[in-house]
Amino acid sequence: TARGFDVKHTCEGCPGDSCRRCRGKGTWESKIEPRNAYVAREGKLLLSVDYATIELVCAAQMVYKTVGYSIMRDWINKGADLHSWFAGRLQRATEPNFNALCRAQLGDRISDADEVYKVFLSLDKGSEEERKYYKKWRQFAKSPNLALPGGMGARTLVSYAKKTFAVHFDSIDQAKSVKDFWMGTFTEFPEMFNRIKHDFRDDVHSRPGRDERGWDRTKYAYWTPMKVYRSNCFFTECANGFTMQSSCAEGAKIALAEVARACSDPTMDSCLYGCDPLAFLYDELLIEIPDDPFVHERALEVERLMVRAMRIICPDMLVKAEPTPMRRWSKGASYRLDENGRLMVWEDW
Repeated sequence: TARGFDVKHTCEGCPGDSCRRCRGKGTWESKIEPRNAYVAREGKLLLSVDYATIELVCAAQMVYKTVGYSIMRDWINKGADLHSWFAGRLQRATEPNFNALCRAQLGDRISDADEVYKVFLSLDKGSEEERKYYKKWRQFAKSPNLALPGGMGARTLVSYAKKTFAVHFDSIDQAKSVKDFWMGTFTEFPEMFNRIKHDFRDDVHSRPGRDERGWDRTKYAYWTPMKVYRSNCFFTECANGFTMQSSCAEGAKIALAEVARACSDPTMDSCLYGCDPLAFLYDELLIEIPDDPFVHERALEVERLMVRAMRIICPDMLVKAEPTPMRRWSKGASYRLDENGRLMVWEDW
C-alpha cells in the first residue's frame, strides 16, 4: 500500500527516562513511508497530479443535482478549503477561546461564516501553538466531512476517524453532537438522505424485518452518472456510492483514459506523447515524464485533461487538480513556482 505505517522497535541500550527516542518506555515507533521507494528513472521525473477534495466535490454535485441546492457546493465554488471552513465553524460554536478570538477580531461580523473562516485560516500563519491548533482541528474536520455525506452513523464515525485520520472522539455523545452540527450546517444532506429512503428503494431485493446482525433488510439501488445500475445496497452503501464513490471513480477513469491516450496516440499531437502513466491511486495520477525544459507544459496539460474529465461528472462544480513534479514520490511534495511562474521540481523544502 502507498499509505504510511508505523513500525515498533525495541529501544536497545535505553538510558531510561532521559532517552530522547522512547522517553523511558523501552519501545519506540518509526514512520515508514512506502512512497519514498518510488524513484524516477535517470533522465525522468515523477509527476503527481491529485484532485483537491474530490469526494466533497462529487458529493456536492450529486446532492445539488438531486435536491436542487447545496451549501457545500456554494462554498467549494467560492474556493474555500472545506475542511478548514467547517473546522472554523465547529470551533466557533464549541471552543470558548476560539469564539473569544473571533469576537475580538470580528465584533458585529461574528455571524459571518466567511469572516470566521478567515480567522481560522490565519492561525496557520501564527505562532507555533496556533499552527498546531489549526492542524489539529482541520484534521479533525476531515472525518465528519468525508464520512457523513455517505450516511455514516455516530458510532461508526468514531472508529472511522481513529483508523483513517488518527482522530479521537472523546465519546459517542461527542460524535453525535458533531454529526448533528454537521447536518445543521449542510442542510441539503438530511433532505438527500430522505430522498434516498423514499426514491432509491430496491423492491426486488428488499425483505421485511432485520437480518441476524440486526440490520434493516430494506435495500436500495441507484444509477451512476455514466448510467451504471447498482442494486442490492444497504442504506450507507447507497448513500456513499451515489454521492461520492461511484462519481469519483467514473470521473477518474475518464481522466486516466484521456491522459493514457495523450501519452500513447501520436494523432493527439500532445506534449505528453511518450510519457508513461504509472498508477492512479484514489485521487492521484502518477506519471513519468522527461526531465527537460518542458516539465511545466506537460504538468499543466495533465492538469487540464484531469479537470476536463472530472467536469463531465461534475459540471456544476469548481474542480481543481494540483501538479507536482518530483524525483522521488513523497506525500509531503508541494506545489511551488519559481520567479518566472514556472513549476519547480519538488525537493524536500
